[in-house]
Amino acid sequence: MIYQGKALTVDLLPSRIAHLVFDLEGSSVNKFNQQTLEELQAAVAKLQNTNIEGVIFPVPSLPLLWELTLLNLLRNSANLKIR
Repeated sequence: MIYQGKALTVDLLPSRIAHLVFDLEGSSVNKFNQQTLEELQAAVAKLQNTNIEGVIFPVPSLPLLWELTLLNLLRNSANLKIR
């Protein structure tokens, strides 16, 4: 486990790929709120300090805005390549 919050978890797969899941604890609906955005930033900070090859996230798990936000945050990391 790379990161675990109330809305996001990030696991490291054997292939050195990080698997990010958006599943808000205690809610039937995943909400893009301030807490979730803060957790996304914390998760990305952990990813930047982890030796990984990339990040995957289930398409239904993250809306397009999230995907773009995550890609922009990761793009600023020196050790990750965005393809």
